[in-house]
Parts: sequence; C-alpha cells; structure tokens
Amino acid sequence: MVKPLGDPWRVTAGFADQRRYLYANGGVDTSLHGGIDLGAATGTPVLACAPGRVVFAGDRIVTGNTIVLEHLPSLFSIYMHLSAISVAEGDLLAAGELLGRVGSTGLSTGPHLHWELRVGPQSVNPEYWLSRPILDKTWLSGGF
Repeated sequence: MVKPLGDPWRVTAGFADQRRYLYANGGVDTSLHGGIDLGAATGTPVLACAPGRVVFAGDRIVTGNTIVLEHLPSLFSIYMHLSAISVAEGDLLAAGELLGRVGSTGLSTGPHLHWELRVGPQSVNPEYWLSRPILDKTWLSGGF
C-alpha cells in the first residue's frame, strides 16, 4: 500500500479520535473518527493507496467530493473533501495513480484529505496497513 499524499505527512486528526459536535439548537453529539485527516494545501495530488476499481466518485453533503475504491471484495479505501475528482466510476487504477486533489468541500474546517479504509462496514486504521500487505499469501496458505 502507498501513501495517498506525499511528504510531509501531517496527521491533523487520528483514527478513532473522539469527535464532539455542538449544534445550533444546543444539542451535543459525539462519534469516533473513522479515518485519518491529513493536512495539505488545496490542490495537492491525492493518489490511490492500492490497485482498485472506482465504485463511487461524486459529491456528498457531509463528505464533499468523495471517491471510494474497492481493492478486494469488501475492502474499500475512501477519500473525502476533495477539491477536484480526476476519475470516474468503473475506472480501474494502479497504486499511486491520481484520484483527485486535496480540498475543503462538504463539512470541513480547512483543506485536508480524510482517508479511510473499511473492511465491509467496519473502519480500520489506514496507517496500520501502510507497512503491511493487503493480502498476506502466507496467511492464505495456512503458513505452509
């Protein structure tokens, strides 16, 4: 797996950080952050972290310009708040190919990339997988 942004690698919000939301009506809510936020200048290239197929590329109210790649059945990477999208649904990509550019679309307080990995519906820490293979052939073969 490759980093979706080049260096410097600046994490501005970590995986599973607790978020607290204050609403205009006085309501309060909390949630756990499902990915990592990487601070970068608007327009910085965002790259595919691994080979995959684009299963969603479009605008959403909360996540802004968003891309979802499927790498293996039920293994997805998600890229949010982009200023520009450079791919279309159905595109097949290699690791390191351009997906789009960093932005601050949707509910965002400044330019950054929200990068998330999901196994099925479960978010997992993407930084953990940077130093590990997505598919471990030793594990698949039962350690033979």
